[in-house]
Amino acid sequence: MLEFVQKDHLTDAGLNPEQACQIAHEVNVLMETHSSIECWRQVSTHLLSPFHPFLVHKLLHRLIFACHDPKAGPPPIFIPTQDFIRETNLARLQKHLGIRSYPEFYTWSIENRALFWELMIQNLGIRFKTLPLCTMEKPSPLGEPYWLPGARLNITESCFGRGLGPAIVYQRAGGEPILSLSREELECLSNRVANALPSLGVSQGETVAIDMPMTVEAVAIYLGIIKAGCVALTIADSFSSPEIYARLKIGHTKALFTQDQIFRGSSKLPLYSRMLDAAAPITVVVPAGKNLTVTLRPGDLAWEDFLSSNIEFEAVECAPDEATNILFSSGTTGEPKAIPFTHLTPIKCAADGFLHQNIQSGDIVVWPTNLGWMMGPWLIHAALINGATIGLF
Repeated sequence: MLEFVQKDHLTDAGLNPEQACQIAHEVNVLMETHSSIECWRQVSTHLLSPFHPFLVHKLLHRLIFACHDPKAGPPPIFIPTQDFIRETNLARLQKHLGIRSYPEFYTWSIENRALFWELMIQNLGIRFKTLPLCTMEKPSPLGEPYWLPGARLNITESCFGRGLGPAIVYQRAGGEPILSLSREELECLSNRVANALPSLGVSQGETVAIDMPMTVEAVAIYLGIIKAGCVALTIADSFSSPEIYARLKIGHTKALFTQDQIFRGSSKLPLYSRMLDAAAPITVVVPAGKNLTVTLRPGDLAWEDFLSSNIEFEAVECAPDEATNILFSSGTTGEPKAIPFTHLTPIKCAADGFLHQNIQSGDIVVWPTNLGWMMGPWLIHAALINGATIGLF
């Protein structure tokens, strides 16, 4: 049975009476004259905006799809128009290849692996210091292919090559204004990190851990470590000291970046003290607020004292299969298992974003996550290599 929208529903969800009356009337007319899907398309595209409270969006979606058959799967939230579909990355790539459908494209990508990845590398604008001899060196019957033989690169250079808009939009804890960091500013900050790593006794190829929330500083630290030819060992900030200790030990970690504390709503949770209990190596501590709230162990450094003043850095060139990042399994079935990323992995991240999330230059990509989980590095590479903006909160 069709459930019409009442004005009181919308005022309870946060609209003023005049707005509630107008939107209730327009939605009810659409519900009487259109299918649920077309009604929601009209409402979500032309009637609602991000300036309306989220509860209003949620309420109208529930009422419009009140008669939806759950056996058909969840009702859609985003319904693309044909014009939108034609302009997607996937549709334009299929048109370029003369391929009509996704299943046909998927089959083509498997049957033409080298050509597919050559095409993706071109579309993503991957930068090389030395071009590869070919895209894929065919393996023996039982072996894995060798990708981009002869190439030299540092994948961070592909993160700053293009894009409209800032590198990051973000909001600090406590409801502060939404801020932005340009691509140039992010690159400069990552260069300051890369230039300062030797002061921690870190050399090329060595491992540097990051155990902190997904912040602007965390993104710059991550990129700076890779830019310096080192390996970022990323740990979720929810882990206990014994879990942190195990990961630091497995990774033969030379240095660590963390925060003094973590904000969770109105709570303040200690983080730096967990690193001390985990017998962390030399540690750089970023303040969660405006100032550090902890006394540092002798030899440890505050963020501002660590950073180099030099904003220029030439990214260290590496082989494609050199490690950039070590993540870990959750450790629920025994000792955590190390999962290495290389300079090739971000290309896969960016290709997935290009094809499956349709990330384009100027978009804002938000994925609540942490560098200790796979989607943290994915977010950085998928957004920046595709010329989009990372959204952090």
